[in-house]
Amino acid sequence: MKRSLRLLTFIVIVMLSLFACTPNKDEDNNYIVIQSIEIPTPNAITGVVYGKIISNKTGGVPEANLFLAKNITADQPNLPAMLSFSYQTSPRANVDEYGNFCFANVPEGIYAITLWTPPNDTFFVPDEDEQDYLWVNVKAGSSIDMGELMVP
Repeated sequence: MKRSLRLLTFIVIVMLSLFACTPNKDEDNNYIVIQSIEIPTPNAITGVVYGKIISNKTGGVPEANLFLAKNITADQPNLPAMLSFSYQTSPRANVDEYGNFCFANVPEGIYAITLWTPPNDTFFVPDEDEQDYLWVNVKAGSSIDMGELMVP
């Protein structure tokens, strides 16, 4: 009985030693683990907009607040775009340290992605051709993945 108990104890110690010394797969393959923000499920009356934003200059997250500015003339094609933006009432994104962002509970509408640095520095993210704003058409119940946005 004592011999069996000693053998079992020895096997357990050897197994624990093997597992404790096995390198983490992420470390072994040089993976970088990036924590992302949680993307909520849209509801019946609002949408969700998410993606990643990176500064061309620094390669990091822009040092600005990220908002959506509403195009208030979107339903009037004969008028130029007029944007409504307020740092107090416009949809504001949660942004993590890697540039992942999420706008939750966004009312339906057409928006321009906006960077705002107090007190009055406002930058509207341009589209790929840099000929117009990068428009986001939010529909109730929808999730929109903006991909990776590069900004100055």
